[in-house]
Amino acid sequence: MNVTGRFENNSNELSDIRANVALYLKATGSTVNNFAIVGTGNCALNGYIVGYKYHRHTPGISSSATIINYSDGCVQVLYKSTAGTAGVACLPRLSEVRQALGLGSSDTFIAPLTLVSLISVGNITLTARGGITDTPSDFPKLRNGSTKDVDSITIAPGDAV
Repeated sequence: MNVTGRFENNSNELSDIRANVALYLKATGSTVNNFAIVGTGNCALNGYIVGYKYHRHTPGISSSATIINYSDGCVQVLYKSTAGTAGVACLPRLSEVRQALGLGSSDTFIAPLTLVSLISVGNITLTARGGITDTPSDFPKLRNGSTKDVDSITIAPGDAV
C-alpha cells in the first residue's frame, strides 16, 4: 500500500474512561460551507461513519408550504407547534442541495434525506417537482415505488421516509 499520511493512536492511558482519536478535524467560520473532509476517490474503512446532527423543521400550512433546507442537515424532524394540525413541506431545491454539498450545476448526485414526523403532529404532505408551480425544475421528483412520479406523499404522525 502506498500511503501519503498515517495517523495512529495506540495509547492505553486511561483507556477505560477516554476514547482514542487518531485524527480530529474541525472546520468553522464560513457563512457558505464548512467541510472537515473533501476529496475524490473511495473510502475504505473497517468501522463506521455516523452523523448525528438533525434539524427541527416546521412545515407550513396548506396554502404556504415550507421548503426543507438541506444545509440544515440530511435528517429533519418535522414538527408542528399545534398538535393534530396538518402541514405541508417541500423537498429541498436541487440548487440548494448542490450548494450545501459543494457541487457544480452539472454534477449529478444522490443525496440522502431522512424525514421523521413527530408522533404528536397531524399528517404532513411532502411535495416535490410535480406539486410546485414556482420554478418546478429546481426541485427533485418524488417517486412512488419504482414506476411512477407523484406530486406529493402523506407522512403520518410517527412515520419516517
